[in-house]
Amino acid sequence: MRSRLGLFAERFKTTIAMVTTAEIEDFLRSLELSGRSRNNYRRAIATLFYFAETRGYVAKGAAQVESVALAKEHEVGIEIFTPEEMTRILNHSEPKLVPFLAIGGFVGLRHAEISRLDWSQVRLDDGFVEVTASNARTASRCLVPILPNLKAWLGPHQRVHGKVCPYASMSKQLLWLAEAVHAQWQQETPPGSFVWKHNALRRSFISYRVAQTQNVAQVALEAGNSPRMVFSNYRELVRPADAVKWFAIAPAPGASVLSSSHEAAAFGTTV
Repeated sequence: MRSRLGLFAERFKTTIAMVTTAEIEDFLRSLELSGRSRNNYRRAIATLFYFAETRGYVAKGAAQVESVALAKEHEVGIEIFTPEEMTRILNHSEPKLVPFLAIGGFVGLRHAEISRLDWSQVRLDDGFVEVTASNARTASRCLVPILPNLKAWLGPHQRVHGKVCPYASMSKQLLWLAEAVHAQWQQETPPGSFVWKHNALRRSFISYRVAQTQNVAQVALEAGNSPRMVFSNYRELVRPADAVKWFAIAPAPGASVLSSSHEAAAFGTTV
């Protein structure tokens, strides 16, 4: 909720009492997100205004968030990214965002787990990401293998310690990234479109990893879920050939990326 409200506050640089219902509706419509994600923003904004009313910051009913129509949430299966979409995501990303995206898509960590992850827990030499009990949603420590393509993405960014994800608000960063991917794709022939899909990095990893290994129990252990949860909430049927493409996504030869020393200097962190 904090990241969603952070984006909302950034859009309206004024007091909450000055924001109108029409402006809230325009803000929600401007989000290049799925209907479900827009409704999540609507819910967070409604909670904010309810809190402001109870504290007397705004008059009761000043902004009728409840009157803003809900976005249509199409009944779809588990949404994942295609290999082409993931390639575009990584190629359009700011360098500082690459580790978050790559770990999400090729290790399957949850957004909150990546946000708490320290570089000391990313062991490229040993080939594992350590998810400590304090960082994991399940409160149990686990080691998740680093596959070769992930190692290629993380190598230029690796540091001895420091936060893997330097951003306080990931929702804002992912929204901007989705807009950039969509804008570029629209200019191509034939034009394409792109929207960010809820929890799709993790769901993509699990779906493609199951297709690659043909071992649900192994993937459930790597993802920190039960096999039943993998089947019901995360796994989309994909072809083994697409799994090969997914885990072959790697930086282009000679691609321009920040060196770890430059990133460390930017963050004020020792390499």
